[in-house]
Amino acid sequence: MQQVGDLVHKVVSLMLDHLANAAHRPPLPVAAYRPQLPLLTDSPIPEPPLLGELKALLEASMNPAQPGYIGHMDSLPTTVSFLGDLAASAINNNLLSLEMSPALSRLEQELASELARAFGLGQESGGMLVSGGTLANWHALAVARNRAFRALHPGIVGLPQRPVILASGTAHASIAKTAMLLGLGTQGVFPVATDANSRMDCTDLERQVQQATADGRQPFAVVATAGSTTPGSIDPLAEVAQIARRHGLWLHVDAAYAGALIFSDTGRQRLHGIEQADSITFNPQKCLYVAKTCALVLYRTCAAPKASST
Repeated sequence: MQQVGDLVHKVVSLMLDHLANAAHRPPLPVAAYRPQLPLLTDSPIPEPPLLGELKALLEASMNPAQPGYIGHMDSLPTTVSFLGDLAASAINNNLLSLEMSPALSRLEQELASELARAFGLGQESGGMLVSGGTLANWHALAVARNRAFRALHPGIVGLPQRPVILASGTAHASIAKTAMLLGLGTQGVFPVATDANSRMDCTDLERQVQQATADGRQPFAVVATAGSTTPGSIDPLAEVAQIARRHGLWLHVDAAYAGALIFSDTGRQRLHGIEQADSITFNPQKCLYVAKTCALVLYRTCAAPKASST
């Protein structure tokens, strides 16, 4: 036990010293990292060279703690988040089931419900943590597809009309990937034009819905973006929601980037309309100073989890 405690102390001290001197290093490392120790070995490696390798790895990493760093989507995690990540790694529970993580699975449900309600999705809302915004978008649109075509068990083979997702040209690349994985092909995403501010053009959205239907396709979901990757634009969510409701389409809002505005008294209004979404992607790792990977998919209606024998 003493040896374990000593090693933990040395590793944490090394990391704290590294962070304490972050202001004296540039955001990007000067030299590239090259491992000096064998990555696979039959023999144990002594502690000193392991700590030396860790120090070299830290120094060759991006330095988001530097005061001049301008966050490229991801922010520096707070001390509390760092320590929470350490504790989660130490207990190493598997959130696959309540049996494998009796406390953390319940905490996940409570957190997702609280966040969903913060976005205005209502008392029946909830969600789950996933490993990144891409998987969150995939999860939401898979649910939308299954609901629209009752495809959970039979799938979508043999449908009389090809399913279509509508999204703007500034939507995240994961939307096209999602369409491919859902069996729609990348052509299953109808591109909607954007205005001069890179926001979805709702007149063109209406036109694309009608065009897709005229072409013998069946639109089932609209993806609006709240914080696009490059320009950071936010689609006119309330207007998009009206069109989605009028045509009976699932509204998914990819708010991985700008979703944190919901906690800002001055910025919340920019997300007006997000409360009408059927599902939302949100990444606290972007602007809430949470260590990655931290992403959630939130739903307006979330079925209660089945009771566990534990």
